[in-house]
Amino acid sequence: MKNHTAKKPEDVHVFQKLDDEQFTISSEIKNIEKTNQLIKSSIINLILTMVLGANIIATAIVFVSEKGPKIGELSLVAVLGFSFSMVLTVILLLRITRK
Repeated sequence: MKNHTAKKPEDVHVFQKLDDEQFTISSEIKNIEKTNQLIKSSIINLILTMVLGANIIATAIVFVSEKGPKIGELSLVAVLGFSFSMVLTVILLLRITRK
């Protein structure tokens, strides 16, 4: 790659670096902070959704069982679990619609 035709004096310097394998390219990504914030928010929403799903399943299992303290005919733990799920759902919906 020695057959370079330089039209300007600056071109000679660039071609010399290319020939010496010393040419480096750097780039800058604009708005990377906005993208990082969006990824972080999405991960938090995903974690909240997974906790919500696990809580609903666990609460349903407790609800079906006949053990533990009861409020009327409902299990106290199940009522608390479903209440926690409702609160978590509201938090998740507010996080999503806030954007």
